[in-house]
Amino acid sequence: MHCTLTSPTYLEWDALAMFMDCVMARLNVTSKPIPPAAKGLELLQAVLAFETQDPLVLSCVLSCLSSLFSYINEAPAILSLVLDKVG
Repeated sequence: MHCTLTSPTYLEWDALAMFMDCVMARLNVTSKPIPPAAKGLELLQAVLAFETQDPLVLSCVLSCLSSLFSYINEAPAILSLVLDKVG
């Protein structure tokens, strides 16, 4: 059974995706030190490892990947995994 726009699972993923987008956008424009690349790559790999068949949750997962895209510069080999997840 797939999520709906009011399903708790979808709402949690949607909140996470929005939070990550806001935080990562702030990190890109602030003069404060950003978190170590290793932590960002760890989070990116965790998102890549997550599997779902639910279209709404998958949309949120892809939004999370988009938020973390700046970390790909630190490990270009991950780009193929990101493209596989998107495709």
